[in-house]
Amino acid sequence: AKPMALGTFTAFIIVVGASIMYFVSDIPIGVALWKSWIFVVDPAAHADESTTADRIVALLVTVVGMLIFAVMISMVCDGLEKQFESLRQGSANVLESNHIVIIGWNDQLHPLLAELALAEESEGGCTIAVLSEMEKDEMEKSIEQA
Repeated sequence: AKPMALGTFTAFIIVVGASIMYFVSDIPIGVALWKSWIFVVDPAAHADESTTADRIVALLVTVVGMLIFAVMISMVCDGLEKQFESLRQGSANVLESNHIVIIGWNDQLHPLLAELALAEESEGGCTIAVLSEMEKDEMEKSIEQA
């Protein structure tokens, strides 16, 4: 929803900027749309404008373009942060084969893990997935302390 809203707002700004430029300057609407697009995506593009009215319109569209870019960057950062947090909490899919799944967490888990590690030692170890309500960080700390 956010990317769609940002794209719609960007298109709106381009059309509004082009409309103002069309009425302020004596240029075709196609050229005005192109210039407005360039002002949104290139902060230095407004430097080539020669009249004061064109410079003001170009500057305003450029500033809004920079704000749009800042919002886009924050959306990308938020998405990456959520993905990393999901990975940290262990809610990612387990892509393994020939692994052992333990469902639940109780006091008997540490001896069970030790037995499984000992049994699989000759095979070079094994992958064990523990499904529990406990947070991944807490499980890892508990296993490391055992």
